[in-house]
Amino acid sequence: VPDAWIINNNWIEDMEILEQWTKVSPNDEESWQVYSRVLWNKGMKLECSEIAEKGLQYHPQSANLLRRKAHGLRIKEKYAEAVEIEKILLQSDKLSKTDTVIYLIRSLVALKEWGQVLKYAELGLEFNPEMEEFHKKKLQAQENIQ
Repeated sequence: VPDAWIINNNWIEDMEILEQWTKVSPNDEESWQVYSRVLWNKGMKLECSEIAEKGLQYHPQSANLLRRKAHGLRIKEKYAEAVEIEKILLQSDKLSKTDTVIYLIRSLVALKEWGQVLKYAELGLEFNPEMEEFHKKKLQAQENIQ
């Protein structure tokens, strides 16, 4: 039976076990995924981001760990760094393009980079033409560009 199954079915709420799993099996990406997801679900978002960063040392291409790091950067108001991660994720097919563009736009709005907000709002509308947030951000960008 894989470690992930054992952990998920017996010790998913035991933070000490989850932490130990990352130490014992750092090359097992699932150990970092599960631990960071549990932290996020418990509302421990900065801690989640910190674990994601540690996991990225072993799994630098992990889309989920990159996203969790970007969330932490946004919480710390390091929007430019979050933008760079979301741009990387946008090139990947591992996460929702719609979600990636939403997070990208939110960071760009915080930076007041209205030309980029407009660009990505239009891209978002190509992915999901019904998404109200894309329409609102496009309008907000157009108003701020003029």
